[in-house]
Amino acid sequence: MKNTTKLLTLLMLLVVFQFTSCQKEEEVLIDETPLEGTLTNNSPLTLLLIRTSLNDGNNDDFIDGADCFSITFPFTITVGDTDFIIQSEVDYQDVIDFIIGSGGSINDIEINFPITIVFPNYTEVIVNNQEELNSYAADCSNGIDLVIDCLNFVYPITFFVYDSATEETSTIVVESDEEMFLFLSNLSPTDYISIDFPISVETENGTVVIVNSNQELENLINSCVNNGNTDISELIEYLTTNSWYVAYFFDEGDDTSDYCEYEFTFNTNGTVIANNGTNTVNGNWAVQEDDDHLEVDIDFGTNIPFDELNEDWDLLNATMNLIELFDESDNNEPTDYLTFDREPTICEGNNSQLIEFLTIDSWFVSYYFDDVDETSDFCEFEFTFNPSGNVVASNGMDDIYGTWSVINDGGVEKVILDFGVTVPFVELNDDWDVVNASMNEIQMQDISGDGGGTDYLTFGRTTTICENNSSFLEQVLIDGEWLVASYFDDGENETQNYIGYVLNFVNNGTVTATYGGNVLNGTWYVSGNAQDLNLILDFGTQIPFDEFNDDWDVLDVQVDRVELEDISGGGGGADSLIFEKI
Repeated sequence: MKNTTKLLTLLMLLVVFQFTSCQKEEEVLIDETPLEGTLTNNSPLTLLLIRTSLNDGNNDDFIDGADCFSITFPFTITVGDTDFIIQSEVDYQDVIDFIIGSGGSINDIEINFPITIVFPNYTEVIVNNQEELNSYAADCSNGIDLVIDCLNFVYPITFFVYDSATEETSTIVVESDEEMFLFLSNLSPTDYISIDFPISVETENGTVVIVNSNQELENLINSCVNNGNTDISELIEYLTTNSWYVAYFFDEGDDTSDYCEYEFTFNTNGTVIANNGTNTVNGNWAVQEDDDHLEVDIDFGTNIPFDELNEDWDLLNATMNLIELFDESDNNEPTDYLTFDREPTICEGNNSQLIEFLTIDSWFVSYYFDDVDETSDFCEFEFTFNPSGNVVASNGMDDIYGTWSVINDGGVEKVILDFGVTVPFVELNDDWDVVNASMNEIQMQDISGDGGGTDYLTFGRTTTICENNSSFLEQVLIDGEWLVASYFDDGENETQNYIGYVLNFVNNGTVTATYGGNVLNGTWYVSGNAQDLNLILDFGTQIPFDEFNDDWDVLDVQVDRVELEDISGGGGGADSLIFEKI
């Protein structure tokens, strides 16, 4: 029992940590896992799945008096002079009906020992008498009930597994809660898993819900957990106690900064006030129960940007220090998220951090796309961003001078570059939206108006390789193993069809795609020059790699990433394929 308590305590600590930092953790995982949609042994969703697959000891509480274990079938109990052989949970109702019909009590139930009890982690113990059972039941009060029992999985469920340490792939099919728990709780830090969606989940009211993604599944579990743990009065108490700040707001993009330093006060009379010391915005709020879940209704009228918060928000999680809300669109748009916490959102520091990144050491253009990949125009040019606002691009022979600045425009960080009319640096003159920034890479984009498309500019710390020719591409492909990081067929994401496959390009023109014991053979070769480079792939009729049979235009070649595109004639749309080195 001590081992079980330790397991539950560890799980609880992990779950609490994940609930309070799920947003940041999600961003980190996307960067570190090989493919989008994969999970690790400590992903928030993995921990929720473990909790949902724990053995539920609640259903036989009226017999054993404890919710942290259950009695294994079959076992026998005696009520008065009548024996009941319990073969399954269906037999519980017969016992209850008998007690009610005879005017008896659950205290009349006597268990015929020995029995075997099962703890949440599926460890088993033989119990020989009532005294031993009472001792185990008393231990239940010392632990925390982590079991999520408000929904059930419909099995079987298939997982795809990739071990980054051994570079091995496999497929695991789980047929029960016990198999699910044992599989997930024994994952190693080097394991990456993905679920073969869609799956079916049965809710408390017997409704079967079809789930199509990690986010849908995580929302469903969190929703049922918090609806069972938070009632209206508790949520109202949380909201109306002290002040709140917007810690995270996502509406097709991260717009948290629109509300930085605004203090939100939810009054008991149904009004809400947002104040930043100089500006006050008034609105209304209410809490209601809708279809067995709680909603927080917020209405700030037409006050921009607070009108973006006008919604009937579904409750995801609520504590005295954190309230997480979400809203699922009916139009296949991304889910919106709104999180309140007790700490003010700091607006300052983002620009200064980006400025710090830019002005420390030198940068190189690792990617520039303006209708086509034009990275090679800037190869070997070293960019130095001076704190004075001047920028110099030098290749050892030519020095190109320009200016730069960083601004915050409506919550979006922008880097403004101006190199005058110097060709080709004039192409970099723009107000670039910063998509991602770190000490080693700054990714930016510019979305043109009037349907002009999107330009991309990325700075990195390593010198740009100019040899984007056939021999260089061949050398890159041969040197290592590859995964399909992304595949879009005419705009439709079909990446999941290739999860787990490892590709090997051999210098004799053959290529293999391996998944476990399944090996698909194909051919490849490179043609063209730096201005018109092509990768020709042919896997014959072997599904799903027959989709790759084409003359692919090479958009970008890095030592660990190759980006390809194929534009069909006759307005057939564009396909895109990205390989990433393992």
